[in-house]
Amino acid sequence: MLYKCINFIIFCNFLCGSYVKFSKFYMTLLSTLYCASISVFILYGMYSRPLINKFYIWSNNYCIIDTICFILFTYINGTVYVSKFLRKISEIDGKLQLERPKFSIKTIFFFFFIFVEKIYYTLEYYAHNDVSTTLYKISIAAWLLYKYGSFFNSVLINILFELTRQRMKGLRLTLEHNINQDGVDKVEEINKTLDIYKMILDTNKSLGYIVKYYIIRDFFAAFYYVIITTIGISYDSKKRIRPHMAVDAVANIIMTCLPCLILQGVINEQANIKNCLAQEFLKCPVGEGHSRTRDKIKDAIKYLEWNPFMFRILNIFSLNLTVPLYFINICSTYVIVTVQFAKLA
Repeated sequence: MLYKCINFIIFCNFLCGSYVKFSKFYMTLLSTLYCASISVFILYGMYSRPLINKFYIWSNNYCIIDTICFILFTYINGTVYVSKFLRKISEIDGKLQLERPKFSIKTIFFFFFIFVEKIYYTLEYYAHNDVSTTLYKISIAAWLLYKYGSFFNSVLINILFELTRQRMKGLRLTLEHNINQDGVDKVEEINKTLDIYKMILDTNKSLGYIVKYYIIRDFFAAFYYVIITTIGISYDSKKRIRPHMAVDAVANIIMTCLPCLILQGVINEQANIKNCLAQEFLKCPVGEGHSRTRDKIKDAIKYLEWNPFMFRILNIFSLNLTVPLYFINICSTYVIVTVQFAKLA
């Protein structure tokens, strides 16, 4: 179910102009022509978008620049990182002997809610602007392709991170179950756990710079939309809060912070593995007959401490629960600064 969902998301992203390389040459050629046409359509629609005032010019310029960057990175890498990641995940599943997990209803509902939010934003934007020309309709269609392409890409990355969390959880449950079984070779079980843990770390590295770029882009986009929304409210003569803009800003923050929450779950599972080994070390009798097991446990704990699970962004910060708190704090600070400037203007 989850793997079918990934293929469906990749297909939806392809329809929005994200380049996908197929195995057959003629399919790759057709997909290249299609994506190039969609890219030109999006850029033309953004560029020719009728703008009511200077406030929308900044937002539109950002969308054009972001679209160009997204197109370039898509053609450079496409979805190659997904296939590499899934191959490594399959190898881990073979060693853990796990069943492929299903997509939960809560997760489907959450992503569907964000999907509907984009439609709500478009309808509200359309209703607030008295422009009914063909060019305006083209710009709306281009904006939708741009928005949904970005949305599907974020969903895909979150699902890949969720697959990592599930494997780390499976590794922890397997260790807890097997290490307490009678007659099991605990040293061998710990070696197996460390081997799979190393594979998870390698899987994490296989995502590469393209995913890191998308994450940085999502943080920047969320911050940008928060500030733009604040400017729109501050410089409005009636100080009205347009619900569609506020909802879109919140949705962008949620989608941006979601990878941090998922990866924090991976970090917590690694801590649970370390705690399981520490408890086993305390239960292990002291004596020559158990010295090999105790030494192995200590080595394993040290390895986990020296090689923690981290998804680092350009060696600046790692994605964990603290990042959304810092991000929201920064957004709050600049929102206050923006409001103060609006009062002085």
